[in-house]
Amino acid sequence: MMQALRENWPRNWLGRPSAAAGEDLAATLGALIKATFIDMDVALGAHRHAAEEARLKGEAQAIWRERTMVTDSIGLGLARAPARRSRLVARPVWSG
Repeated sequence: MMQALRENWPRNWLGRPSAAAGEDLAATLGALIKATFIDMDVALGAHRHAAEEARLKGEAQAIWRERTMVTDSIGLGLARAPARRSRLVARPVWSG
């Protein structure tokens, strides 16, 4: 990048490139580019973190729904169990 700036930097009144101004501009642009990439990295990291939290929350809700469904079905089965048990009354076996 610095080489490209040196070669394309405007020339002074004698037709020579102004090296000091080119170096300053290259340093400034380099710092700007680094800051831009750091900002993008921070922003993407925040989005990844938020997405991971949302995924974990959704997973926890799915587990909770599944557990609720299982406990409800077990509770319903247990509530119906005494009615079934009454049909399975032991009958005396007569030997004779």
